[in-house]
Order: sequence, then C-alpha cells, then structure tokens
Amino acid sequence: MIFYANPLTLPEIKEKVRGVLADNKTAEPITVELSAGQYNPADFRFSKEDCSDTVHVTYRGQAGAVVHGGVAVPKEDWERPDAAMAARFPKDALPYIYKVSLSRYGITKEQWDNETAIGGFGTEGRYDDAHKGCGCELFTGAANADAPWEKRMTKSRYPNRGSYLKLDAIKDVGDCYEFPPHNYRPEWYNRRNQYGGCYIMDKDTAARTANWKETDGVWMFGYFYWDWADSSTPSL
Repeated sequence: MIFYANPLTLPEIKEKVRGVLADNKTAEPITVELSAGQYNPADFRFSKEDCSDTVHVTYRGQAGAVVHGGVAVPKEDWERPDAAMAARFPKDALPYIYKVSLSRYGITKEQWDNETAIGGFGTEGRYDDAHKGCGCELFTGAANADAPWEKRMTKSRYPNRGSYLKLDAIKDVGDCYEFPPHNYRPEWYNRRNQYGGCYIMDKDTAARTANWKETDGVWMFGYFYWDWADSSTPSL
C-alpha cells in the first residue's frame, strides 16, 4: 500500500496512515512517498498511532524532496529598497540589494535580530545581555536533490573578501587578562560585564565608515591581540 504526499500534505498523509492502522484489517506494508518539495521536520513527529506491531510503515523521499527547518522565501516576494534603505548602501551596490519582510513568514524580530558571537576565544559568556546559541542563516538557490541550497550566504562585511583590515592604533586594551597593569589578576575570572577595548581604524576605513547612515548592529571580527585568538564583538 503506497501513499503519495502530493497533492496531500504530510499531516494529511499521516491521518490516512493512522486510519489504516486503526482498522487493523491488513498486514500489508505501508510506504509513504514524499514527492519533490519542501517539508518541515515538525511534521515528522510520530506517536504510537503512527506505528504498528504487525504493519511495517516506511516514509521515503523521491528526488527533490527536502526536509528543512527553515522558511522558503520565493524570489517573487523580494522588493527593491526604498529611499531610506538605499541611502545606507554605496550606489554601485544598489543593483544587488533587495528586501523582504520576514514577519510575513512568521519570523519575529526576536528570532532574527539576535546577533551571535563567533570565534574560538569569544567572551560573550561573561556578559549578561549577550545572546547565546545559534543565529539565523540565509541560503540561496533552488531546492533540488543534489544541492538543497546552492550557497550559504555571508552577512554584509568589509572587506568583502581577502585580507583583514589592520588597526591604526590601540587606544585602550580594555579590561583584559593578559596585559599590564592587570598582570594576570586571578579575580578577573569572577568579573562580569567587563569594558571592552578601544581601537583606532586606519584612515581609509575611517573615511569609508564616515559615510554610513547607520551604525547600529555593526560587529567586528578578528584577532584583536593574539594572532591565533579569533573573536567577535559589537562595536559602539
């Protein structure tokens, strides 16, 4: 006995399978074929009504069937930026800028607006208001059997690729552990919400950022002291 999840949804298929199992009139194996499309893992929650001691139930996907926990945003829903948003970008970047209202897809500001620190030597665990866990990711490309999404996108950054920027100077190293006059103070490990360092950008970068209309949400990532200790921090 084979059920096809097209045009039926997976929850509808599960109800049909439950109905067959509840009748208890057959020992014929049941196979559910998931046709090409996108499926939410939340729909794959099964209980005792979805199985049987005498009937073997199999769910399997055909080519192009993709299970993911994200939200698909079709290109026809993309919009061009308004004047206020366009003013935040260099003119040569505008042909590539689009916007999407995530609230249309049930994604709240609390879900997408929590930037997560990255790097192997971050200190976010020492701050009370730091977001912990995983941040949102964006993938682009068509869902298919060979490559569910063609590319994981990178957040806007400068420089976009290539080498790191070099600081012009360090004004203040902040409340760090391995630097005079702190001299490896043991009480440092018990402190919370330390103040961060103050770094002076090179002149070219300073001139570039002077044209930014907004600076909220800007983060820095790099090697701020040791050349092997990577971390990220919100800039103020």
